[in-house]
Amino acid sequence: MTRESFVVEHDSSVKETIATTPVGSLVKDKGKGRKMKSSLKAHLPLIILGVVFIGVLIGLIVVGVLLGQERKKVEDLQNTMNGHAAVNATTQSPGGGTGPGGTSVTGTAIPGVTGPTLTPLKPGSLRLPRINLNGVLTNQIDPINYELFLKIHLPYDENDTIPEPLTTRGNTVAITLKTPDSNLKSITLHVRHEVPADSKTGHILRFAKDKVTVTKKAERTAVVVDSLEYLTSDLVVINLASTLVVNAEYVLKIEFDGVIAQDNQGLYLSQYMKDGQLRNLIVSQFQAFKARRAFPCFDEPGYRSTFTTTLQYPKRFGMTRTNEDVDPSNPASEVNANGLLWTKTVYKTSARMPVYLNAFLVSDANDFKFHEPIVMAQNYGTSFPAFPVNTIGNAELVAGPNNRRDGRFAAEQGRDMIEALKNWFEQPYTISKLDQAGVPDFSAGAMENWGLVMYREASLLYQPQVSTADQKRGIAAIIGQELAHMIFGNLLTCQWWSDTWLNEGFARFMQYELMYRTKPRWNLQPMFTYWVVREAMSQDAFTTTHALSDPNVETIADIERMFSTITYAKGASILHMIKGLMQETPFFNALKQYVKVNADIPTRPELLMTELDKVYNSASDKLSERLSKWIYQKGYPVVTVSRNYDSTNPNDISYTQKRFLLPVAPGSSAPVLNETDTWDVPLTLISGAIKDDLQTALQAANLPCWVSSASEKLPDRCLTIFTEKPTVVAGTDQTSNFIIANVQQFGFYRVNYDISNWNRIIRALGAYTSGADQRNVLHDVHTRGQLIDDSFNLARADQLGTGNQYEIPLRLINIYLTKEQSYGPLASAMDNLRYIDQMLRGTPDYPQFAGYMQNLAGQLYKKSMWETNWKDSWTTADQESESSYGTLMFNTLVIETACFYGVSDCLTEADTRFAAWVARGKDRAFTADERPPNENLIQTKNLVLCYGMREGKPSYWKFMKELLVVPGTITSSKLSLLRGMACSRDESQLHEVLMAAIDPDIVRSQDENAVFGYLNKFNEAHVLTWEFVQREWSNPLLTNRANVVATFGSSLKTKWRIDQLKALFERAKGGKDAKDIPEGATFVRAIERAEINRLWVEKHGGNIAALVAQLTPGTDIPPTA
Repeated sequence: MTRESFVVEHDSSVKETIATTPVGSLVKDKGKGRKMKSSLKAHLPLIILGVVFIGVLIGLIVVGVLLGQERKKVEDLQNTMNGHAAVNATTQSPGGGTGPGGTSVTGTAIPGVTGPTLTPLKPGSLRLPRINLNGVLTNQIDPINYELFLKIHLPYDENDTIPEPLTTRGNTVAITLKTPDSNLKSITLHVRHEVPADSKTGHILRFAKDKVTVTKKAERTAVVVDSLEYLTSDLVVINLASTLVVNAEYVLKIEFDGVIAQDNQGLYLSQYMKDGQLRNLIVSQFQAFKARRAFPCFDEPGYRSTFTTTLQYPKRFGMTRTNEDVDPSNPASEVNANGLLWTKTVYKTSARMPVYLNAFLVSDANDFKFHEPIVMAQNYGTSFPAFPVNTIGNAELVAGPNNRRDGRFAAEQGRDMIEALKNWFEQPYTISKLDQAGVPDFSAGAMENWGLVMYREASLLYQPQVSTADQKRGIAAIIGQELAHMIFGNLLTCQWWSDTWLNEGFARFMQYELMYRTKPRWNLQPMFTYWVVREAMSQDAFTTTHALSDPNVETIADIERMFSTITYAKGASILHMIKGLMQETPFFNALKQYVKVNADIPTRPELLMTELDKVYNSASDKLSERLSKWIYQKGYPVVTVSRNYDSTNPNDISYTQKRFLLPVAPGSSAPVLNETDTWDVPLTLISGAIKDDLQTALQAANLPCWVSSASEKLPDRCLTIFTEKPTVVAGTDQTSNFIIANVQQFGFYRVNYDISNWNRIIRALGAYTSGADQRNVLHDVHTRGQLIDDSFNLARADQLGTGNQYEIPLRLINIYLTKEQSYGPLASAMDNLRYIDQMLRGTPDYPQFAGYMQNLAGQLYKKSMWETNWKDSWTTADQESESSYGTLMFNTLVIETACFYGVSDCLTEADTRFAAWVARGKDRAFTADERPPNENLIQTKNLVLCYGMREGKPSYWKFMKELLVVPGTITSSKLSLLRGMACSRDESQLHEVLMAAIDPDIVRSQDENAVFGYLNKFNEAHVLTWEFVQREWSNPLLTNRANVVATFGSSLKTKWRIDQLKALFERAKGGKDAKDIPEGATFVRAIERAEINRLWVEKHGGNIAALVAQLTPGTDIPPTA
């Protein structure tokens, strides 16, 4: 699944708790109807007194019995749990149990990092869950096949009438299953049978005991169902009159009714406008624990089953898709029921997969169509025939007028990526088709349902001559992530959500590998460390982080927490590090074997490590042992490398390592963590000057020296890997006598140096010239980006040994950044400078900083940067003439920075281009233009709209506002308009943007976060939005409150604003505990971040202002240390 860090964040607002019946209520029921009669009226008072005494005594006995029964029930369940744990004790991986959410794998949580070797589970073998009372399955069941029938009561449009609308009625699920447990007398499965208190919608499934049957399949004999027992809002126990026979197949059949939700989760309603009518379609999103909202199931990722699905729906809906194609032996039929004509469609049985990968799409065949399919040849013989790659979406976009074929790029990219996966891993695609469907409402950016991958429209459909290069790259990236899941996630699924990174981290890593293979001319390799490693490090530096593999995942909230930046970006970064350690060919050989050995079974980290160890070329090291802490330990280290300049030995080098942590606020509720944690660090070193060519030297330097201690002198075995041994030369003006560690940033750690080495690096950067003699490590783009990001973050963490923590990073970028020509280092610098900008806004120190930034940006800016085009066509010749993606992004970033800080030439050009854009008229507002000055409008439109609006005339606002409500304006164009309108300086106009952000007729709820993000760009909009959020907190149209708090609350920095945040928190709680409201954890984090901001401003604001007052870009000042 693609998160919103790419497009959309995973919603973590749902909490679920155990609901048990109070013993007192049971006693009360037992006593109902009790009556006493007596003819001895004379003794009535004594009789009454006696009755009262006896009644109290009986009541106490009943209470005791019932309490004992309840306690015995819990003890029995706990004993069952412990028994299951004992069964699994010999095979359970550390941290590899299961929890609630979507898998059916087994095991107990074993704390620690090491554990016994696991025997891989074979296809068809039992996968057992970790047992607890947090919504996790307790029975040992192996579900083999689901036969699912859903009858979907969906109105066609807003005027349609249909019985019981937005429900599923008369459904059945028949699950063929077996068990190895000779004592199993109950079946526990997931069913959403009640709504948690904080739920925003229904999702209830209803059925009675008489609608549940269990039949022994071979003999067709019934097993009596004694009772149904509801343990939590999601768990139902079916108690049986007799035990099940070991390994015999049974069919559990449940007839149930359900609802169609309206919150983009489970089986839900989506809507779109067509011919002035609001029309309906059905979409599904089940990861990680929401299949239970659509039908009773074993909703955990380790349970793999096949699925045979039948859908019945009103005949007017002619486009229906599931994971598999329609069964040709069972053609669609018409059914007349409830006075309506229904279509009944049976689909082929799917491959074995977790239940969360099921998918359903029901829509109008004229409104949602296929782009012409691309047929893929499998080359695996008749068992795996050729299959089509389809793009499905809004008919006007994928197969509309004027030869629009917005689905073509997605289809071709899907074809190329599936081909690359086949060549890498030699695994057949086991579904008969690959649909990629763009739908109007989708909470995640995309979802990897096997055979029916779902996307937001804007994440799938690329429109040539309208969409930007960045949108094209983003679409390719999202497709890469979802199709990588066809191997990592679908064919190999994590055993339990504690190891979600085996799905999502692998998919994020492979996303880039697939783009390197399919779009080599985009030259994206240098971007990985900036886009992925840097993102992971920024989040993993807080105390609230989690380990990649976390054995404590048990609750719904725990599962939500695992769909995080750590899981996605850090997971990918650790794989990037392993690839660097092993080198590319051995690494992918190991992955190929990992896939081959473990296909179609639940996977765990140790299964991956087993295959890596077999290939890793080291007689003394097991890679699995070296990597253990990187997987099971939170955070990452900072390694400080220091040289002894007084020693006669020029290689007298020592190091220390400790956990890198950003500051926490005094009195913080964040967990206390061990800063003395250490890792097995793959240390690589290289000296500044290189005799051979750069690439040869870098390759030689990437052979690691493992260091594990908290501190020690660098051993000789590490020094022998120097490409060049540094020679100590007196003075600080040398441009080659320095060392660099973590060469090309393959290792997931930060590097600090002694101050003298930092000063030498700064002087060397001052002599840096792009394109000059490249026998210097600073000509490596990763090195420059790493030096910038590490130095700024070390300053933020108060770990640079100078009086002014920001002296090193600001001197570093000041002396050389105007000579930078690569996107990654420039973007790293601008991101870190943007943090300073956000901290200083509204303070007395801001004008000094903004003036420096205007000077720096002015030296980078050139008018010609507006003209960097992205030649885009479907012909090979035109594709060959595409500008470098990195060059385009570099120039766009420079323009953005120059205009933001008020470089007059930049603002003048933006205004000129905006006026020319308005003059074209509304009908051509978002199409390509061959005429000056907007030949490059497609790539620069967000800049033109923002800064043209910011500097432009009042009539410009009217033009933008009218465009926003033009029927048929696609989502990406609406968001571009709102992005530009959010740049306005006018308070009343900004208020209109705020109202549009929460108006579902203009902005879908899934895009609300993006619009609020646009309003955080300039300080006047930020202040107005924060006031709006406080005022409109109870407005039901404000749907993404947690994200708004995270965006705006976390950036506050003055005491009175922080007090406002705390007051809003109290209002939101309404007397409840923080854990009992969806936004509780977000508020706590936001308040802590805001307090940290306040302390940062007090400590660094004045120092930074004083420092930049001395700096002139392209020069240096004498170091203070």
